[in-house]
Amino acid sequence: KRITFAGMGAEVHVDFAKWEGAGNDFILLDARRLPGELDAERIAAWCDRRTGIGADGVLVLRPLSDGVWEADYRNADGTRSFCANGTRAAFAFLRGRGERVVALEACDGTHEVRWDADRGLPGVELRPVAAPRFVPPMTAHGTAAAAVATGSPHHVEFLAPGEELADVDVAALGAAIRHDAAYAPAGTNVNFVADPTGEEFAMRTFERGVEAETRACGTGATAAAIADFVRRGGSPRRRVHMAGGDLDITFTPAADGSFSQVWLFGPAREAFRGTVHWLVAALLCVAGALPAGASPDRAAPAPAPLSDASTVSLLTGSPGPELWSAWGHTAIRIHDPAATPPYDITYNYGTFAFGPGFYARFLRGHLDYRIVAEPFAIFVREYTASGRALLEQPLDLSPDDVRALAGYLAWNAAPENATYRYSFFGDNCARRVLTVLEQVYGDRFDAGCSADPALARATTYREAEAPYSAGDPWVHAGIELALGPRADRPMPPCGSSFLPDGLMAQIQHATLDSRPLATAPTEYLPPEGAWYRTLPVPPALGPWALTLTLLALSLFATVFDFSVDITRSTSSSSSISLTLPLTLALPLAGVLGTVLLAAWVATDHYDLHGNLNLLWANPLLFVAWLPAAFRTRWGAWVRGTAAAGTILWLGAGWALPQTFPTWALPWAIAVLISLQPWNLVPASR
Repeated sequence: KRITFAGMGAEVHVDFAKWEGAGNDFILLDARRLPGELDAERIAAWCDRRTGIGADGVLVLRPLSDGVWEADYRNADGTRSFCANGTRAAFAFLRGRGERVVALEACDGTHEVRWDADRGLPGVELRPVAAPRFVPPMTAHGTAAAAVATGSPHHVEFLAPGEELADVDVAALGAAIRHDAAYAPAGTNVNFVADPTGEEFAMRTFERGVEAETRACGTGATAAAIADFVRRGGSPRRRVHMAGGDLDITFTPAADGSFSQVWLFGPAREAFRGTVHWLVAALLCVAGALPAGASPDRAAPAPAPLSDASTVSLLTGSPGPELWSAWGHTAIRIHDPAATPPYDITYNYGTFAFGPGFYARFLRGHLDYRIVAEPFAIFVREYTASGRALLEQPLDLSPDDVRALAGYLAWNAAPENATYRYSFFGDNCARRVLTVLEQVYGDRFDAGCSADPALARATTYREAEAPYSAGDPWVHAGIELALGPRADRPMPPCGSSFLPDGLMAQIQHATLDSRPLATAPTEYLPPEGAWYRTLPVPPALGPWALTLTLLALSLFATVFDFSVDITRSTSSSSSISLTLPLTLALPLAGVLGTVLLAAWVATDHYDLHGNLNLLWANPLLFVAWLPAAFRTRWGAWVRGTAAAGTILWLGAGWALPQTFPTWALPWAIAVLISLQPWNLVPASR
């Protein structure tokens, strides 16, 4: 199942699992795979049963420590609460993935979990429950009522004998009680309980946050069970029949009227799995194969100790179809087949570190990345689904060296150590691998940089990057224009390892204690298509078509002295008339120049600094486009200055320390023609 939500920017694929617990249904997500924070609008869209996935709520899961996971539950309206059935479903989901789970951390605290092997049911222990507060019934059906807090607030309405549960208008009555002043301002969940028989009763629930009746409610069933025990006594256990299934509750009463060891058991199963498409701001990750912007707060720690059978390998992923994956990906795999269950984790340095002011920091060039850990099975599943290749290179390491590397990665993945300052060419997702090996093994490690094939060919960063973006003409054109002269310097030793493919080749020259560290890669997954990303664009819609059109418009406007008269009426019934030359070459080049200049003077994107395209595309062109520029002396000065820069670029661009795109030549010529340098004597002052 694939759901798309509209937005702007790069498309990110986020896997989800749809689970139900006794009829409550939930969307389960791995927090390490999310490209940003969930907001109420997105959650509501996903939970919508007509246009979204459909669910009572969303559970975001992340590992905290050995056996402890965070289970952050959001109702369908985006509000947080504790959800007992959701927690049970999350436990069953993680257990099915082979994860060790002893407790789940929810918004109200830590909850132990337990598997009932005899019945095959997941169970969760709720936090201690205070004594119920009995209140007057709020409907004509009720004979008694209680307010009980079981991690979420509940109103329990016991129906009078003879009242049929099926006859209760749960939607209307539940909504009224949910918003009653007695429960203001937060409101409450509302449960209608049929006349109990022994230790069993049927129940229907109106859930706050879902704002509708749900097929089950674990905290509601627990609240009703405890309230019924206080009313009628009997054994400290109850079975609650709900539309989605039966729930079993046990508890231990205390002398002060409170309850501890409150356990809830019931069915939970997976309904289906799927992928949602999350559109985030289009930020380039040169070596990012995870969703650009995944922002984990925790990373899976390495087991202690790893066995002597443990291994380390370097994983290289082929470029993917999305922009953020166009340059491929690198990860480090730690595998211990002797562990129970087998330990198989990948670490990569290719995820955005979201936080306050993220977009402002990105624009300034203060882009932070993080290392993130995830199960190898999940990592492989993404490549299998997208048809991308995955190559593996085992590293020749002793068991002690494997443990040293695994320990460093686990330390590095801790929240306080996970972030680093990203640099497009110098310190990115792939290049970090060599940095890690240097940190762990010191002088024992030699990256073999002198054997970098790019050194002999004096390859530049621009040349090394070009094959990866060339299949998308507009992306390639944007990169060609944006990169400054720094990108045209020959790469230093090991410079090619800023690309995952380059690192894959470089690691074959690396040694540890003078022994080769890695050999040629083997295919774990073969590619199902071309290696490089391609996005066919018809020539009529490509960069050449744009620049030739701009040139044609400029020639037409100049030869025929064609312009457009713009008249605007004012409040005084007079009018303002403005006559603009019919050429888009100048204002569009002015926009480009403004962006290039801002990237130079206002950001730390050093690879964009000093861009010599400013000779022909600069903010002066906004002024040169105005009619006054053709009638005044100051306008002639502006046009002359802009024309001189354009002539220098056209005539001597080949000698400048920057490579320029040939498709921009018609645009620059159009700029020169539009400036009319042959006519720099103004008609008036």
